[in-house]
Amino acid sequence: MPAVIPLVMMGVSAAAGAYSAHKASNTAKDAAKAQETQANKGMALEEKMWREQQERMKPYLQGGYQALNNLSQQANTPRRALL
Repeated sequence: MPAVIPLVMMGVSAAAGAYSAHKASNTAKDAAKAQETQANKGMALEEKMWREQQERMKPYLQGGYQALNNLSQQANTPRRALL
């Protein structure tokens, strides 16, 4: 009967190891999912901020286009010589 005890202990140890490995695997999967979720939220925030900044810059962009148009018209307007 004493030879059975080491075998039982080995079985218990193997089962505990398998359970621990399973729990660690689930924990790692949960951590990876949480990291993915947070990365996606971060990218969504960055995109939102980029779009808002583009909207804020529109008046300046339009002003630049208007200024270029004015300069182009002035460059194409004949001038009288001063002399």
